[in-house]
Amino acid sequence: MYRGGAEQKIRKYLIDNNYIDTVIQLPPDLFFGTTIATCVIVLKKSKKDNKTLFIDAPAEFVRGGNKNKLSEVNRTKILDAFMARKDTDHFAKLVDNKTIADNDYNIAVSSPAAFKETKI
Repeated sequence: MYRGGAEQKIRKYLIDNNYIDTVIQLPPDLFFGTTIATCVIVLKKSKKDNKTLFIDAPAEFVRGGNKNKLSEVNRTKILDAFMARKDTDHFAKLVDNKTIADNDYNIAVSSPAAFKETKI
């Protein structure tokens, strides 16, 4: 999401060719075998704009046993933001790909300098 080297070259290619549609930050401890927070990158070849949607959803979970789970309400909230493709305070932000390029192609949901004043 933010490392340099080969990973940055891959992100640069994907952003410059307008292939990244959405980056969704999910809660930690959601998937079997890992307790770290995960991210889903949605790729799309034919987009109508030159923007990337960031969805900040690490708080969208319910605790189920020893794992976090996405409830129907959580899944619906994420899907609605994905389908609407517009800014939602503290949850979703549509960012121009030029802004991402200006910030070294950093696509981490919570850390790019470009989002500090408009933190999602």
